[in-house]
Amino acid sequence: MKKLQFYALILLSFLIIGCDKDKQKKQLLEQIKNFQKQGQYSNALEKSSLLAKKFPNESRSYIVLGGILLQMDRFAEAKQAFSKAIDLDPQNGDPYYFRATANFEMDSFADALADCSQLIKLQPMEEAYELCALASAKAKNYQQAVDFYSQLLTLNPQNAQAYHLRGIIKKDELQDKTGGLEDLFQAGVLYTDQGDDEQAIEIFDIIAQENATSQLLQERGRAKVHLQDWQGAEKDFSQAITLEPNDWRPYMARCTVRIELKDYQGALHDCNQVISSAPKDAVSLIDAYSAIINAKAKLQDYPGAYQTSQKAIHDMPDILDFYVLSASTVVSVSASTISSTSTVVSASTIQNFEEQLSMITQAVQLYEQQKLHTPHVERVADAYALRGALRRFFGEHQGAIQDFSKAIELLPNEAENYQMRAEIKQQIGDEKGAREDFAQAKKL
Repeated sequence: MKKLQFYALILLSFLIIGCDKDKQKKQLLEQIKNFQKQGQYSNALEKSSLLAKKFPNESRSYIVLGGILLQMDRFAEAKQAFSKAIDLDPQNGDPYYFRATANFEMDSFADALADCSQLIKLQPMEEAYELCALASAKAKNYQQAVDFYSQLLTLNPQNAQAYHLRGIIKKDELQDKTGGLEDLFQAGVLYTDQGDDEQAIEIFDIIAQENATSQLLQERGRAKVHLQDWQGAEKDFSQAITLEPNDWRPYMARCTVRIELKDYQGALHDCNQVISSAPKDAVSLIDAYSAIINAKAKLQDYPGAYQTSQKAIHDMPDILDFYVLSASTVVSVSASTISSTSTVVSASTIQNFEEQLSMITQAVQLYEQQKLHTPHVERVADAYALRGALRRFFGEHQGAIQDFSKAIELLPNEAENYQMRAEIKQQIGDEKGAREDFAQAKKL
């Protein structure tokens, strides 16, 4: 019931913060608000009682008084205050909600249901349906609880908890195993999307005991990826592949995980499987090609990485990512041939750098003209950073600074771009700017 009280307190805070022309009333409300924020509920109660005494004909006076009593777990007294508020203004939905909350806390589920049902007539808010569903379930009227959750989900189809609780009732109380598991699965997906991955995994574990489908294993693996449980995610995706060997999606997911596990050969196998399946999902094809290029580069198979990037450009010529990956592969190979102790750079390296600077500049211009596209903003930042590094090599310091500034604008938490910009600023004598960038890079 803590969540319900939380909603009540949000509404209470809104009431207390409200402006009022009456100077004495405004002063009392401000005092109550401050005491409430500081957790000084006894003082808040004293001022709330005074508010009700001074302004006995205003519904809000009793809502504020009842709200403080609710926070102090004095539910019977809170109910009396809310009842008085309802008598003064029966068309205001707020005191019905608060009184329903007090009734629920006192296990008066029938009274809570009556209050939230009236609230639904006056103001059909999510919290009212939720409270009605909870009260119905506590009163063992399970079908009615399911109906209220269904109405809630009509209002907000993204309410993971509503699917969760409706699924439990269907599965455990109404013996609707199929419907219950469907609701639980939907709850798990929503929890994952909303960042509550541990709750999602807990639900998926329950479903897996009944029916561990490929789709379920993929969703559980996705939640584990968010938690960086790479081994657990790889296991789930592998089991999903065993169940559905012709589905390219778990291969794509496992490829990404294997990159994280530094199993580059395994990643190559999986992403090649994705490409051979020719999925209609362009984003997945982009990710598969990108993963293959990165895996080959990690294995120092630079010719293979370059070859794959050229094939990707041939197959998908309007995608910025591949031009960036192709250029970065060539630059990485050329840069590795430069001795850290030598001031001489080979003519071939200079030529490679010039060619890649020209190519990446053209790619950036085409992107800015909306002729190249990418599903990943990170790749745009990579393009500017790569061009900035090449411009720096050729002494185009101002252009390099502009490029790294653009990369920072797109990815403000990337320390390396601040570091590179700082070094260039230091080269041109901008010591103040360099210090600021070095400090930001160190902070990140």
